[in-house]
Amino acid sequence: MAESIISSGSKISIIIPGWNESRNISNCMESLKKQTNNRFNVFMILGGEDTTFIEMAKNADWEQLIVLDQVEPNKMKAYNAVLGHPELGDILVFSDMDCEFPDDFLELYNDAFANKERNILTGRVRPDPRSKSFVDRYHRNFEEMIAPGSLKIDRSIIGSNFAVRKEFLLNRFGLFDESIAIGTDKVISKRFNEIGEPIYFDPRIIVYTQFFSAGFLKYINQQTRWIRIRLLLNKKSNPKAFRKSIVTLLISWLMCVVIPLSFVFSKHMIASQFILFFWFGFIIIAWLKRYIILRRGREHVLIKDLMGALGLLAIHFGIQILASFQVISKKHKYRWKSLA
Repeated sequence: MAESIISSGSKISIIIPGWNESRNISNCMESLKKQTNNRFNVFMILGGEDTTFIEMAKNADWEQLIVLDQVEPNKMKAYNAVLGHPELGDILVFSDMDCEFPDDFLELYNDAFANKERNILTGRVRPDPRSKSFVDRYHRNFEEMIAPGSLKIDRSIIGSNFAVRKEFLLNRFGLFDESIAIGTDKVISKRFNEIGEPIYFDPRIIVYTQFFSAGFLKYINQQTRWIRIRLLLNKKSNPKAFRKSIVTLLISWLMCVVIPLSFVFSKHMIASQFILFFWFGFIIIAWLKRYIILRRGREHVLIKDLMGALGLLAIHFGIQILASFQVISKKHKYRWKSLA
């Protein structure tokens, strides 16, 4: 790889940590090479037992790419490793190796930062557009349905799609907290909120990442991890999101455990019928809701979508129950500081 990259006047640096990412690095790099804004460089901080993708990056014939070593799977340390680099741009865009980027991704960030009052921007995450699975179609349609139509101020960044002015980061934010191993976007968001700097959400800026297309088990791990993070980190940093997560969890236990057991062991026929009627009605409503969201897209088949909606409902309940067991059993122990 060439020693000299683009000129020192480069406007944007995109920072991407990667640990054992042989599966994703090619697509990630190719999508960045197609950017309409060519005033950028790419920092990839790579490590892991699988060195194939590291050698691929280091040998790539791409002068805009800078490869740094990552000695342990710690995203915050990877971020800090870049901050003193002389080729760092004025705008720092942070993402993940399992993401791909539309051609105008960096152009839109550059356009959004034209307003000098904005120091922090974040965007959207959508499933791989090539995926035809009903799970990814549901996430794609649902995200499109709830996304705001214009720029707004938010409380949280999206960890795989946010950007910060370098001057603000170095002078007011400082280094990233390397003691945080998981839930980094929540912790970074909390720091931004404490500083009092608004986070601007721009719905035009999108990255594509793997949901169900990465495989069933990886999807389950991804979704349960996100639920655990919301339950364990949102209580004080984002109480509204925390309460929503608790309600969703309680509903899942109610529908999957409490009501079925109440029906089985109830000695009163009228009570049993009422419980069954309530349970059945809720399931139908939740099923139809997911079916309607699936039907929002262009690709739909009646029977396939009905069965897909039922599968989505089962997966939803299963993920909630599994995540709650993981939190209660403390099977997953993470290193983080108190968010008090």
